[in-house]
Amino acid sequence: MLTSGLTNASISKSLLIYTIASSVALAIFDLKHLTSIQVAPHIWQYGQFWRILVWQIAGFANSTEALFAAMLVYHLRVVERAWGKRKFATFLLTTLPYTTLLPPLLLILVLRPITLGKMNYLPSGPVATIFALLAQYHASIPSTFRYRISTSSASDSNETKDQPQQSSKSLTLTLSDKSTTYIVAAQLALSQFPAMVVPAAVGWLVGVAWRMEFLPGTGAWRVPAWMVGEKERRVVNGAGGADGGRYEDLRRRLEGEAIAASASSSATVETLYIHHQASTVDVAKDHLSPRPERLFIASMHWNNEPILRSHWNDAVINLAKTFGPDNVFVSVYESGSWDDSKGALRELDAGLDRLGVRRNITLSDTTHQDELSARPREGWIDTPRQKKELRRIPYLARLRNLTLQPLEDLSQQGITFDKVLFLNDVVFTVDDVIRLLDTNDGVYAAACSLDFSKPPLYYDTFALRDSNGDEHVMQKWPYFRSAASRNALLALSPVPVKSCWNGMEPFVSTPPLRFRAISDSLALSHLEGSECCLIHADNPLSKQDGVYLNPKVRVGYNPAAYEAVHPTGAWLSLQHVALALWENRLRRWFTTPFFKKLVVRKRIAGWHDDHIDEQEPGDFCLINEMQVLVSNGWAHV
Repeated sequence: MLTSGLTNASISKSLLIYTIASSVALAIFDLKHLTSIQVAPHIWQYGQFWRILVWQIAGFANSTEALFAAMLVYHLRVVERAWGKRKFATFLLTTLPYTTLLPPLLLILVLRPITLGKMNYLPSGPVATIFALLAQYHASIPSTFRYRISTSSASDSNETKDQPQQSSKSLTLTLSDKSTTYIVAAQLALSQFPAMVVPAAVGWLVGVAWRMEFLPGTGAWRVPAWMVGEKERRVVNGAGGADGGRYEDLRRRLEGEAIAASASSSATVETLYIHHQASTVDVAKDHLSPRPERLFIASMHWNNEPILRSHWNDAVINLAKTFGPDNVFVSVYESGSWDDSKGALRELDAGLDRLGVRRNITLSDTTHQDELSARPREGWIDTPRQKKELRRIPYLARLRNLTLQPLEDLSQQGITFDKVLFLNDVVFTVDDVIRLLDTNDGVYAAACSLDFSKPPLYYDTFALRDSNGDEHVMQKWPYFRSAASRNALLALSPVPVKSCWNGMEPFVSTPPLRFRAISDSLALSHLEGSECCLIHADNPLSKQDGVYLNPKVRVGYNPAAYEAVHPTGAWLSLQHVALALWENRLRRWFTTPFFKKLVVRKRIAGWHDDHIDEQEPGDFCLINEMQVLVSNGWAHV
C-alpha cells in the first residue's frame, strides 16, 4: 500500500517534532542566550566550552529558521524511506560528532582569525545535520519531473505583414520537483548571513565525505536493530544468497516513494496555482454591473475624519449613483468625536442631498466621558479594578442598533430593502461592494470582506470564526484551522465561516437584525464576545443559507493598507504562498484551541448552573477577556 506524509518515517517525524519543540522551549524558558556561540567573549573570555557541544542540539532561536528547518526535515523524510530506519539512524549518530564539532572549531581556529574577528558568531540549531542529510537527498533521490519557467517581453501589437515580428527576449529556468527543497535550504543557509553559511557548508561536506567513506569511524558500526524497533536478521547463503538478503527489504523501504514524490510535486503545483489565481483575479476589468437590489447602508463613526474626507464619503456617493438614489438609504451614527468627523459627515449629507438620496445622519455630542459619567445601569459590571465600569460591547451594540432604527421605521411604512450593508471606516470601491454582494451567487445570510490595517495581518480577529467555530490559526493568509474554510480560501471560493465582520458586510434584511452583548452575569466570569459575532449566532438564516467570507474582496483601514492588498500583480507573492502554507500546516500540527475553549466552556457551565433559565447560543464567539469603555477608547481589564 502506498503511503504519504510521515508514514514509515518515524525518525524523521521525531526529528521534526524535536526541531519545533526545542525551538519553542528556548523561547518559553528564555534560554536563547545560552545556545549560540560568540567566540569572544563566550569561548576566550568566559571559557564556556560547553557551548561547542550544545549549539546544534539546542534548537533555533529564530522562529523563521525553525520553520525553514521543519520544512526541510519533512522533505528529507524520503531518505529514511529509501534507506530504512536503521541506516538512517546510523547516519545521524555517526555524523553527529562531525556536524557538532567542526563548525565551531572552524570558526574559532580559522574563520575568525582570517577575518580579523569579523566572523565571531555561530547561531544555534541542527543546521549542519540537516545539510548533511540534504547531501544524501541530492545524491540518492532522483527527481520525477522537470519543468520550465520563462519570461518574455511581448512585441509591439502594431505589427503588419510588411513588418515581421521580432523575436522576443526571454529568460528560461529549468526546475524539477526537488527545486523547492533547495530553495528552502538556501533560505535557511542565508537567514543569518554569513554565520549560518558555516554550519550549512560544513554539514554538506560531512554528508559528501560520509558517502565517499572518508569519515573515520563511520564505516563498520550500525545502531542495534532494537533501537529503531526492528529485529536482527540473519542472512543464510542459498535460496538467493547474500544478494537475496541484501535486497530483502528493498520493496518495503521504497514503498511510498512514488506517492512521496507526487506529494512534493503536488505542493509545488499547488503553490504555483494559488499564486497564478491570486495574480489573475485582480486583473483590471470593466466596472462590474450590480444586481438590481435595494440597499440599506448602515455605519457608525468615531474620530474618522481623515478616512471620511479622503475616501469614504466619495465611495458612498458613488455607491448611491451606481445603485440609484431611489434604491439606497444611508444611516450614519457619529458618537462624540474629537476631530471634525461631524464636519466631514455634513459634507456627505450635502452630497447625498444633491442626489436625492434618503438618509439619516445623526451627529451626537455624547462623548465616552459622558457615557462614563452616567448612572450605572445595564451593561455596567464590577471589574477586577474594584469599581463598576461600563462594558464596551453593550455600548457598541446599542449604537449599532441606533443605525438600524430607520430600517424599522421604514418597514412600518411599507418601505423595504433587500440587503443591509454595514460599512466600517474603510477604504473601498463600488466594485468591492458589487463583488461582495455577489458572493456565492447572492445566496447567503451574510457575507464579508477581508479587512487590513497592517498587511499582511488581517484586522478583525474578534469576530472571525472558521466553519468549526475556531479562531484563526494564524493572522496571515491562509488564516484558518478548519479544512472546509481553508480549502475554499485556497480555491478563491466563498469561504464558509460561522461568523465574520471584517470591514464590510451585507446581511439579508429579513428577519429583523439586532445586535446584543452577552449578559452582564456571564461577563462577570471574565468572558466577552463581539456583537458582530453574536448577531450571526442569533440569525436563523445563518444555518440555512450560510455565512461566507469573500477572499476576492479586500478593504483597508487606511489608503496604504488598501494599496498593499491591491498591487498591480498578485497580492500574495510566490514566496509568501509557499511559506505560509507550511506555517499553517505546522501550526495546525503543533497547536490546539482545546485549552482556550475548555476555559470558556467551564466558565459558561459555571454560569449556567447559577442561571438555569438563561442560554448563550454564541459560545463560539466568546473569549477569555473583559473589555470596558474608557474616555479615550476602550481597555482590557
